[in-house]
Amino acid sequence: MSWPTKHLAKGLMLSMLSHELCFAIPTTIADNAGLDGAELIAQLRAEHHKENNNAGIDVITGSVGDMSELEIYEAFKVKQAVLLSATKTAETILRVDEIITCAPRREDRM
Repeated sequence: MSWPTKHLAKGLMLSMLSHELCFAIPTTIADNAGLDGAELIAQLRAEHHKENNNAGIDVITGSVGDMSELEIYEAFKVKQAVLLSATKTAETILRVDEIITCAPRREDRM
């Protein structure tokens, strides 16, 4: 695999991973509230796809609701730090994985 292709593939993988990480928090919240996390996340993704960026999980009603109407806000700095940390961790794992797979094999001689 050529250098640009390899780095493009890594970038795409990191982008997909960060997209999935965005839904890890609402999934955990739904599961911890005893709700059907998978169903709610599907509804939440649909709302976000419709560009309803204020949509979130309302654990009181067990449905997707408008977080600004419910006056539920998250600190941007915290989310930014979490995503940056997760991205750096994934990048490190990919880098270490590449080093391990590229390491030459030693021949065991007895």
